[in-house]
Amino acid sequence: MSLSTGEATAARAPENLSTSGSTICEETTTGSTAPPMSSGGAEKVAGNIFSLASGELLSRAIAFLATAYLARKLDPAGFGIIGFAAAFFTYFYFAGAIVFNDVGAREVARRPYDASSIAAGVILVRLAIAVVAMAALAAVAWSLHKPATVKLVVMLTGLSLVSLAFDTSWVYKGLERNRQAGLALVLGQVIYVAAIWLFVRGPADILRVPVAQFVGEAGAALSLTIPLFRRGAVWDWREGWKIFRASWSLAIARLLRTLLFPFNVVMIGILLGEREVGLYTAPYRICLLFLSLAVTLQVSYLPAVTRAAAHGAAQVAAMFNRSVYLAMVMLAPLVAGTAITASLIVERIFGSSYQEGASPFRFLVVGVGFGFLYSAIRNVLLAYDRLKTELVIMAAAAGVNVGLIPLVIPRYGLTGAAATTALSEVIVLALSLSAIHRLGVQLRWQAMWRPLVAASTMGVVLITLEGRGWPLIAQIGAGAVIYVAALTLCKGLPDEVRQQMTGARALVSEFGQGRWPNSKAWFDR
Repeated sequence: MSLSTGEATAARAPENLSTSGSTICEETTTGSTAPPMSSGGAEKVAGNIFSLASGELLSRAIAFLATAYLARKLDPAGFGIIGFAAAFFTYFYFAGAIVFNDVGAREVARRPYDASSIAAGVILVRLAIAVVAMAALAAVAWSLHKPATVKLVVMLTGLSLVSLAFDTSWVYKGLERNRQAGLALVLGQVIYVAAIWLFVRGPADILRVPVAQFVGEAGAALSLTIPLFRRGAVWDWREGWKIFRASWSLAIARLLRTLLFPFNVVMIGILLGEREVGLYTAPYRICLLFLSLAVTLQVSYLPAVTRAAAHGAAQVAAMFNRSVYLAMVMLAPLVAGTAITASLIVERIFGSSYQEGASPFRFLVVGVGFGFLYSAIRNVLLAYDRLKTELVIMAAAAGVNVGLIPLVIPRYGLTGAAATTALSEVIVLALSLSAIHRLGVQLRWQAMWRPLVAASTMGVVLITLEGRGWPLIAQIGAGAVIYVAALTLCKGLPDEVRQQMTGARALVSEFGQGRWPNSKAWFDR
């Protein structure tokens, strides 16, 4: 659940969008780290992942500059108001905007030539929902026992429901045109950050933050939506209504998921105050960088997993295990490295006044790691239309979280809230693994030792360097080098990474020979 989102950019009309996907190959008994895939299929999925990941990471990095800026300009109490409003808004955000994305992307992957009409129908239904959701948000916000500033920030945050109604990045992801979606993320965050730097100078300007977010999201969304419809579309609300009806269980599941982290933030705001919300949510913005990778992985593999479902569980399992292994390669160093250096990260980025947030930050990072793995599992549930199963899973995790949080926060504070969030993510992961196992899709645990060994090696080095007082940037660089080296020695580099490395070497080689390389083709793969 992003606290500042925006996805979009210029692209060709859907009639010209390539929809050729990954080649589905059967699982074989080789010694590779993950189930094999044809070179064309691996290259296509790798291109999807790295095209979208580059945009996701760059946009998050740009937005993170705004986070650090706001955290220092607004102080923990002011930043806590922004965090409280974002968590409160999440309930309406999932209901009014995001519930269409996964099912809509799946529908576009199945019917690529109807992409514009599918998008048009979804926009119409989303706008209708946005109007109702904004009215409900305003009414509930004004009834809160909070200062007027808090109420106004929550209400202004509701403007994002309109901009998100026009977000069509899910269409491009369903068409596997992730470069456009990635560029759109960057555009939205550049607009947002520019507005923050120009118009927010201190706590007195706090009402300008949600307005800046809305402007950035609107600019990014329109940059994708306008080109999508330049050749026309059938504006039939029934197309969107059909997807909404197919999404109802997913919508409820997402709402139940808001009873994890967002619910905890709201309860912290009610039981402890805005300052504690700021201490809790500021470091969590780093977790959002990691979650953007998880989203990238999920949407990049969703079309391939959806097509594999038509050919049997064995091919779904092959594609699933590839995505899980890549997820493990990504998250193992992120979780280990961040947990070890949490105190230094919080102090250097947000300032010493946020140091109390370091302890809960460690638990939040661990929880994000479990959520990272779950993002790969969700593709299987989506491909098999097991949305009701996800609903049951989220209900179980939400029940545990809601039952514990009112007891844990008064006694254990922010750390207890974060630990409860991590426990809820463990429950989600365990139940979802059990669910896909019943579908005949099994996780191959034996390959996971490679990234775990590499991350453990990196962790030992980081603990040593931290004890010797190395600066944070040096620790990050050394940790990255150690992890990649250890993973390479374990022969654990995923095929998707090797595909991109091969393309990069070819690009450099052409430069070295004095020729201008076809870099556009490399980035478009």
